[in-house]
Amino acid sequence: MIEKVGIYHDPKRKLPWLVRWFEEPDVSGKSGRRAKSFRLNRDAERFRAAKQKEFNDGAKRSKPSNISLATLCEKVLAIRKPGLRQASIWSYKNTISQLLSYFKPETPVRRIGTEQAEQFVASRELVHPDHKSKGKELSAWGRNQHLAICSAIFAKAVAWDYLPVNPFVRIKKATEEGQPWHHIIPSEFEDILRVTPDCRERAFYAVMYGAGLRFGEAVNLLWNGRDIDFERGRVEITSRDGTAGLPPFLVKDHERRSLLLPGWTLDLLLRAHAFADEGCPFAFLRPERYQRVTAKWRNFQREDRAKEWQNHHVCNNSLRKFKARCRKAGIVTNNKLTIHCLRKSYAQNLADACTPIHTLKKLMGHSSVKTLECFYLRTSNANEIQALGVLDRLYSGESDTRLTLGPPLCVDPRKGQIAN
Repeated sequence: MIEKVGIYHDPKRKLPWLVRWFEEPDVSGKSGRRAKSFRLNRDAERFRAAKQKEFNDGAKRSKPSNISLATLCEKVLAIRKPGLRQASIWSYKNTISQLLSYFKPETPVRRIGTEQAEQFVASRELVHPDHKSKGKELSAWGRNQHLAICSAIFAKAVAWDYLPVNPFVRIKKATEEGQPWHHIIPSEFEDILRVTPDCRERAFYAVMYGAGLRFGEAVNLLWNGRDIDFERGRVEITSRDGTAGLPPFLVKDHERRSLLLPGWTLDLLLRAHAFADEGCPFAFLRPERYQRVTAKWRNFQREDRAKEWQNHHVCNNSLRKFKARCRKAGIVTNNKLTIHCLRKSYAQNLADACTPIHTLKKLMGHSSVKTLECFYLRTSNANEIQALGVLDRLYSGESDTRLTLGPPLCVDPRKGQIAN
């Protein structure tokens, strides 16, 4: 294949000056030829020099193939699907459904530029009509999720030479703000335990509040000596494969964790273990619920839907029961109060105790501290008072750290004024 871009003159043509170059070989090894004509030689020379520079810099010689949006989405999903979990597959299908509805399936991907991509992302105001929360306003997190999936789809279009640039890559993410939630302080948690009669239920709340477990992680704990290790005082969060009678458990983001349990949490777990039902391997399920779970799992296997099993399929109605406990405990709040607030309160309690942010990220099983800062932690009066106390100790000389900006300020405690 000839690499250079050449100029040819044909006086019989209306535009006599031609700039020609060869495309890259196809699968058969043949190279097509492309050309662009000009009326003046200087215009042809200018175009030839620019085109040659593009190729020298690594630009593709072939014209991008014409592919429809529906075909691109189908190809990308087929490639990504084996490595995705079911929740991610549903997210991909949701975004693809909205893409096809907005742009039409037969639309060539080359017609979707940055402007059209921004308009699509900005128009995502409500959740998908098939979603369980239809009609609810879409959060910034949800809009960013659409943006991330679209960017991943069109990144493949660029890699496969269907597009020169990704139209979604330069779109700025929306600022994510966490919804106000109720911080369950220790005295309120004690009231919740006081009004909870069942020792199994009390232990369930304790592992979420005392170890920061997710709901799906807590309900899937087993009395097998590995998940809950009484000798070491630890709880192990690790994935397990499904068997004929026991459904699988998948840790979010594949992040295995080993967490130390506080003494009071261990005590509640020991009491629950003393009353554990024989034949039920789950720590917090009653025998009748365990039978329903195993029946549901066998149906998933029989219908070849084992990959669709989710951690939360093990338990239901927990939120309704938890809210009833909170009302009985006298907790009144205008902020969001769900069972997930137990986990969030665990993070907030540790943050108030000055736990380093990266240590807290590891304990929570997050991939980024941004998730903690946005959705879990918040500045409270206790934080401000504690920070002020640190500054007071710095100035008064109670800390080993010394400020080097100048001599310490002396405050007359009787007058509240700076002494000379």
